[in-house]
Amino acid sequence: MNNISRRNILQGLIASAVVVGFDTANCSWATSASAAHSFVNLPHLDGVLYTDDAIRANTADDFGHLVHRYPKAVLNPGSIDDIVNIIRFARTHSLKVAARGQGHSCYGQAQVEEGVIIDMSTLNKVHSISAKQAVVDAGVVWSQLLQETLQQQLTPPVLTDYIELSIGGTLSVGGIGGASHRYGVQVDNVLSDTFNPDILDKPD
Repeated sequence: MNNISRRNILQGLIASAVVVGFDTANCSWATSASAAHSFVNLPHLDGVLYTDDAIRANTADDFGHLVHRYPKAVLNPGSIDDIVNIIRFARTHSLKVAARGQGHSCYGQAQVEEGVIIDMSTLNKVHSISAKQAVVDAGVVWSQLLQETLQQQLTPPVLTDYIELSIGGTLSVGGIGGASHRYGVQVDNVLSDTFNPDILDKPD
């Protein structure tokens, strides 16, 4: 019996159109199927860089539905290194980059025209929780963190009214909640971030 499944078929389709580099002459992504001319190799990525129309169109909208910017590609990072590598690559080739959580912002904050969207939802791990701090990825949503802190009878100092938003997303705009009069906004309660922008200036 042939081992044919939807996953196998999709993997075959994705493999036939894997992005392998950036065509600087035409300012477009080069896939394994279209790389007949010269292109710049992509850096190593643990995640996936998508260039298909459906995924790109989905990121050209947000909660406000007022601004629509169509990116060249969407990265689902598999690691923080992916973010560092794609930002370094984008800067070298003059491509704009925007981070996207749940797409709940307005006025196109999480969109970019002709650039690269980094979909932070794939970085969604809660690494550790203690009475003093929680260490989480930017793509974790507040409800996910809350479910784990409640098991230890703990809650974050400030929660937004809607807790299905990503932590990175609300921190990017401050994060106002019902306890802000006492504890400030959510970003006031961030102890540190592990992403060091200086790493972008390090040689490969």
